Amino acid sequence: MKETMRIPARAAIRGDIEALAEVVVEGEIEGSIRADSVLIVHGGFVAGEIVARRVEIEGRLLGRASADQLIIAGPEALVDGDLAAAEFQIDPEAAITGELISTSEPKRREPAPRPKRHKGAKGGMRRAIPEPRMPVMLRARGERRTIPT
Repeated sequence: MKETMRIPARAAIRGDIEALAEVVVEGEIEGSIRADSVLIVHGGFVAGEIVARRVEIEGRLLGRASADQLIIAGPEALVDGDLAAAEFQIDPEAAITGELISTSEPKRREPAPRPKRHKGAKGGMRRAIPEPRMPVMLRARGERRTIPT
């Protein structure tokens, strides 16, 4: 069974917390938290840095949070700071002011296949596209159209 460290709703802690358990913040913490996982419940407030395997925010965070695996921001989340994790679950109602930084390695993309050459065409697939007058609007199908001025 996983151990849980609770910071009750009427408690205010000034200082850093290090725990090998889940930290549930119902009150206020001004300082950094290093734990296995951190949950800031609705009404909870953290001003500082959070470092954990998993971070779930339903309350307010003023600072940076970084998670090895996952950061979840619920519909009532108010975040003023950067979030860094391998994976994010952000509710559309969450208010986040800061950057979402992905720490996972990007998937390798295969290079695009080269176009096949048509028989009889000199130099392969070359098309002359006349330069349009400015300004230009590009369409999704790759067509160029000049915008009348």
